[in-house]
Amino acid sequence: MKKTNITDTPEDDVVPDTITCDFNGAFEPPEALDSFFDDDFFMLVYALDDDATPSRLWYLKEQLKLVLDKSTENAMRAQVAKELADHVAARSHNARALTPDDLIRAKEWYELALGLGNVQAAQALASLYLADRLIGMHMDPEPMGLLVFTDILTGEPVANKVVDRHAYDAWYRGVCLTLCHAELGFVDWDAHTFEAAFTCILGFLSIEIPRDWTPTVGRRFPNRTRALSWLGPLWKALVQALTKAQVDPLGNQADRIEQFLAVQLALKAEEISQGDRTTKRTPRAEVASASTLQVQVIKGEIPPSSDRSDASILKSYEELRKPIALAAIPTEAALQEIKCVLQRETPWAELAITTILSDMFARSRHGVLALGIAPTLLVGPPGSGKTRFCQRLSELLGIPNTVINMAGMGDAKLFKGITRGWASNRPSRIVEFIAQNRLANPFFILDEVDKAGETSSNGGHAQQALLDLLEPVNARRYQDVFLMAECDVSHCLYLGTANSLASISAPLRSRFRLVYFPAPRSEHAEAIVSGVLADIERSWSLPVGALTLPPEQRRSLVGIAPRQMRHAVLDILGAAEHQALFTRH
Repeated sequence: MKKTNITDTPEDDVVPDTITCDFNGAFEPPEALDSFFDDDFFMLVYALDDDATPSRLWYLKEQLKLVLDKSTENAMRAQVAKELADHVAARSHNARALTPDDLIRAKEWYELALGLGNVQAAQALASLYLADRLIGMHMDPEPMGLLVFTDILTGEPVANKVVDRHAYDAWYRGVCLTLCHAELGFVDWDAHTFEAAFTCILGFLSIEIPRDWTPTVGRRFPNRTRALSWLGPLWKALVQALTKAQVDPLGNQADRIEQFLAVQLALKAEEISQGDRTTKRTPRAEVASASTLQVQVIKGEIPPSSDRSDASILKSYEELRKPIALAAIPTEAALQEIKCVLQRETPWAELAITTILSDMFARSRHGVLALGIAPTLLVGPPGSGKTRFCQRLSELLGIPNTVINMAGMGDAKLFKGITRGWASNRPSRIVEFIAQNRLANPFFILDEVDKAGETSSNGGHAQQALLDLLEPVNARRYQDVFLMAECDVSHCLYLGTANSLASISAPLRSRFRLVYFPAPRSEHAEAIVSGVLADIERSWSLPVGALTLPPEQRRSLVGIAPRQMRHAVLDILGAAEHQALFTRH
């Protein structure tokens, strides 16, 4: 089964969070389908006795029977749903003249067809949104040119490429659905489906993002520039499959490649001329520029150094003497969404999720503006997913994180900095990371706190260094030995992990809120596999939902420890016998 999560769309109420491209027959249609989306004409035709059905309506009646029959293959039901959508959309000469109910019904039929895996439905849905605004679309008359948008009434070109966000979303979903089908080698695709896929890619890449489009909290625009890294191979795979299927009578393979190069150049030219809004992420915890959400990390002067190398480093930290941004706390709605995602991805960590998110909910409800949580230590068996949970929480909050591995750490130099004059001198990792990200409250993941070295060197004990960092009063005047200045690092967020509390000193334990993090059980294997696939997608710069495993392969992974799960998944994805299923480019 293929499940593509579309998290890059700008409006929660425009596109569902999940598009299910299920090729194994497990798709569950909406309940409204039972009444054909409240379409009285369809209900009347369906209810007619066979003897009373006019011959011209027989085909329509058979279509209605097929789309309700769950035993019918999804590909067939998807094609029928798309044809029924076309039938509803054709009830008027243009979408603007459709009744509001018919316009909604046509969209719902296309949504159903898209959910069942029909790429043509994505393009048809985009065209419907355009037609509703009296905007037509055609290909440039030059061989394999780019998309041109025109006014349906006058035939004149639209002044610019700013068209419709709903159409933009439909194109993007069509692109992701094409990626689903690529894993199966574009089985049973005809020329019209290939053309719809090409158009979805062109539409997604060629539309200009309006300057007044503002994503809601927790959403972001797809980064089209980065998407080129996988859209290029996908386009090439489409061209090769089109040639192999012998459904391109003109044999325009070279023109198709030039067409993609042309839209790629047009996209880059647009970025150069006015900046591409798709490259600007709007994280869940938005970084605010208001003076109330800024803080000065270094309030005094940084003593100079006569050493040229030291002086160069010190100069780069002068920026911390000016106010820098704090990440804002998400809204309650955004926090609730984050909680749902974590519960779905790590269902065995309910206690940790509730404890940490309750802290944020309390702050948000009482008017706190800056993002913050009490230092928390997750204690649980090895391989239970503690570190990944911390990283995932940071990602969902939309703030940078760094993992500090304390296993075997013999001194506190990483936390306090290294004194000037040494070849390895440097500021503390805490101040360094703040400066790198220009953010006063980044996320620090203190991994394996219990395994820090038990002996103290000249740099002090690692666990002792944490005492000041985790105490707000001391953290406001934290001494960096390299900068030789007091730094306010009290806004930083800390999550620690440990397998045991035995080797952690009582003073340090008192600085943390202790939360038990259990090991996942066999019933959690599905969530772990999904998480591993998502991690691989991010590390390989693939779009969300690009990787999948069939049910039988997922079942074979039940019982494998989470730490070994990634290796097992990679072995399956790379197995020669699964090349046709997993190789897209």
